[in-house]
Amino acid sequence: ASVAAADQAVDAIGMPEAGVCIAQAVVYLALAPKSCAVYRAYNDAMKACREEAHAGVPMHIRNAPTKMMKGLGYSKGYKYNPSAGYSRGCEEGYLPAELSGRTFFDPHDVEPADSHARAPAVPLRWPQPAESLGV
Repeated sequence: ASVAAADQAVDAIGMPEAGVCIAQAVVYLALAPKSCAVYRAYNDAMKACREEAHAGVPMHIRNAPTKMMKGLGYSKGYKYNPSAGYSRGCEEGYLPAELSGRTFFDPHDVEPADSHARAPAVPLRWPQPAESLGV
């Protein structure tokens, strides 16, 4: 939200006035907890798609726009999440049988939210003094 607001500020008030909004968004992003969890999950899921390309979409989550598809069992037992109380997952699962039990996203693979509070203070300035660069 902060970054989108900075972008809107550039459109609304222009530069150089919006420079402070951009700087605020940069610091917000620099101090935000970091994670490779999505990157790893995406790569693992893409690898599974390549290796198990033959695996079909489970019948209970297939779209059934025709009577024939409904007759073949498409979407049988499907539970619309909002109508099911926004429960997480379903008994049948969402992955093909060949991928059953696989987990791609690890929500714990995240930098602790307070890691910057515990880190030593680093001055935010550029350019760095030559002595700190070993020059």
